[in-house]
Amino acid sequence: MNTTDAISAFLEHCVLRRLAPGTIHNYRAKLSRYLAHLPTTDDFTEPAFADVMRRYMETHAAGGSRHLYAILRSFTGWLYANKLVTHRMETIPNPKKHLKPPRYLNDEEVALLLDAAGRSVSGQSVVERATLQLIVRLLLTTGLRAGELCALEWRDIEGDVLRIRHGKGDKERVVPLDPAVAALLDARPRGGERIFPFTTSALRSRIYALGRRANLRLWPHLLRHSFACSARRSGADTEDIRLVLGHTNLQMTTLYIAAVNADVAVDRIRSLALFPANPTIAGAQDEDALIKALLANPATKRRLMAALLKEITDA
Repeated sequence: MNTTDAISAFLEHCVLRRLAPGTIHNYRAKLSRYLAHLPTTDDFTEPAFADVMRRYMETHAAGGSRHLYAILRSFTGWLYANKLVTHRMETIPNPKKHLKPPRYLNDEEVALLLDAAGRSVSGQSVVERATLQLIVRLLLTTGLRAGELCALEWRDIEGDVLRIRHGKGDKERVVPLDPAVAALLDARPRGGERIFPFTTSALRSRIYALGRRANLRLWPHLLRHSFACSARRSGADTEDIRLVLGHTNLQMTTLYIAAVNADVAVDRIRSLALFPANPTIAGAQDEDALIKALLANPATKRRLMAALLKEITDA
């Protein structure tokens, strides 16, 4: 079996596994492009696959490298299972994954976003503006992925919940529906099975344009981050957030908790009466700026460390 036939057979296997069409499209594009130099015989060698991964890592960001790595591991695992290679390919370089708390919109930014969505724009109809407002509020209150929102059908509205039938990995789940958003959905004209009859690419374009009007760096997944962090700040349980977001495990969910905890720590430290009024400290806008302002003065540094040590001891 040559490379082209192997890729085609692997993608058919992915279809049988009911992977999302977008996932299969990405698999086809990446495998066809980056395995083009491999032999067109049945000689699938581990050094060749490893070389593909190394060259890609040298010229691409870590996120893209991890994506290609996952695709190659899945493909070579299928090759091994079908006896097209004699052993698992363990030497393909694995890009290190440096997880960091995700960015999310604060209350002020959410207000700016909603204001921009409600403003009239030249060439935009009343229906288009109402649709954009509904999309923003739906993403902010449900944490849906872009593809999940675009796949929503009217039958998915089940009272005060939404049934997500086309989640990542073809998993199904339910998410609570905010009453105000439910009212907006009820007021929306029904003209087909899907609630939003456009592609994820079209959705991203609308969100990008809205971000420019609100003077915010904005993309659909940022609204998902914002929902998760808002839910956590409101006291939602970690497992509940995981289930609503559709995460397979808690690893990603805990990143939202870390993001919220870091911001709460900044607010708490800023409010401690450990130092005289200091405009630099009062004006610190993020964790790094606050820490630099606090540690700039030796006396403030000593008082801060003593307070934190007391808090740890009393806990």
